Amino acid sequence: MTQKDPPAEQTNGRERLLEAAITLFGRDGFDATSVRAIADEAGVSWGLVRFYFQSKEGLRDAVEKRVMTDYLQLVQVANRATSPEELSSMIESQTGSLSGIVRYLRRAIMEERPIALDFLRELLGTTEMLNADLRARFPDEPALWDSIRMVAQRIGYLLLAPQFETLLNRNLFSVEELKRRNLQEERIMQLILAGLASEEGGKRGT
Repeated sequence: MTQKDPPAEQTNGRERLLEAAITLFGRDGFDATSVRAIADEAGVSWGLVRFYFQSKEGLRDAVEKRVMTDYLQLVQVANRATSPEELSSMIESQTGSLSGIVRYLRRAIMEERPIALDFLRELLGTTEMLNADLRARFPDEPALWDSIRMVAQRIGYLLLAPQFETLLNRNLFSVEELKRRNLQEERIMQLILAGLASEEGGKRGT
């Protein structure tokens, strides 16, 4: 006996379940989130979890594949940006999915999920690639291109964000906040590079 497809009105149920699970797993954690809560959030029957994913664990596996796929796609889009303005525009257009991804990855790190290692590996590789030019230009200034330190700082920010949000009473992953931080980092880097280039030029002139 073969399993029948769900009714037509439920064809997007899988996507809605994934989106709901990303939100609830990221916010409350895997153990504290019930299948029924996910189904209610998605607005579908909880039986669809078994239909599409067989179990809650199967749903989590699908969620983690989706999160990493979406994260890598966002990284590719960000890498194509040619200016801070273009990057800010990308952030604004992707803020909904970006927020869910960030919150899920934070929870995955806290729960020591395998996806956390995949995320760290990808983040470290991307950072190393972006720092290659700085390493070549300023080999005696490791503070500029120490990728492990940079990744650790970003992860620290990610993990502490909920406490800072409570303390500062603002959403650190809002469009405005992400754009502001992106512009601030760009300005700081420009100042550092300008200062080092000036120092390098002065050494050559002596």
